[in-house]
Amino acid sequence: MNAIIKDIGEFIFVENSPEKADGIMVVGGSHPELGEKAAELWKNGYAPYIFIGGGVSIKSGSFPGPRSKEDVYNKSYETEYDFFSDVLLINGVPQSAILGENRSSYTRENALFAKEVAEENHIC
Repeated sequence: MNAIIKDIGEFIFVENSPEKADGIMVVGGSHPELGEKAAELWKNGYAPYIFIGGGVSIKSGSFPGPRSKEDVYNKSYETEYDFFSDVLLINGVPQSAILGENRSSYTRENALFAKEVAEENHIC
């Protein structure tokens, strides 16, 4: 039985080391840890830009607010883009390195709109 669980774990949990890229993508959500990790990768030179994809929840039509660290990220955020922009700025990423959109409501739109932003900024 332990061998089966180990095999399933190795299949599901794949670990990859980060590599340099044209941009780092933060795809929506309300957990600041995603933005904090993106800021760390940016500071370590993995990419010159961080893309944020995120408007409001398709289910609720609004941004629910931070799910953790509300004492640090305590502004009134209208969209996921607003929230993650603040997370990145607080964590030392300059505005010039932050790109994104605030129209998407689900992951496919995150990718499509991020591609548009990248093309508009001649990154891809």
